[in-house]
Amino acid sequence: MKLKILSIASLALLAAGCSQQEPPAQPLRTVRVMQIDAAAVSGSLTFPGEVRARHESRLAFRIGGKIIERRVDVGAAVKRGQVLARLDAQDVALQAAQAEANRALAEAEAKRYRDLRAKNFVSQAVLDAKETALKTAVAQAGVAKNQAA
Repeated sequence: MKLKILSIASLALLAAGCSQQEPPAQPLRTVRVMQIDAAAVSGSLTFPGEVRARHESRLAFRIGGKIIERRVDVGAAVKRGQVLARLDAQDVALQAAQAEANRALAEAEAKRYRDLRAKNFVSQAVLDAKETALKTAVAQAGVAKNQAA
């Protein structure tokens, strides 16, 4: 008996669930329309970003510097000894001039300390330090001169 009542109640619920009811109509919303024209922007706009080169090549040079001319395009065939790019020589020339000035200063100090050592005003160790500084300055001037060439 309970099974009969339960099955009749289930069928009644199923039949009630299958009936199609129309959903209530939603009211229409009003829309505002504006016409947009191009106009000059007053002030400046700033946006964060990163600038990258369109073409990048990994090159190595004996010395550092700013590339002022690229003589070969990316992907082009090159031969051994071919000039690929030209560097700005101004920085290297300034470094060479500075190294030469340091060499001249070290040479003048070494001469002065040789004269002082001849009169026993300074020790041999101090003179040796100045001679070593002179040799270092001469070597640095030579390296800078070779890089500038």
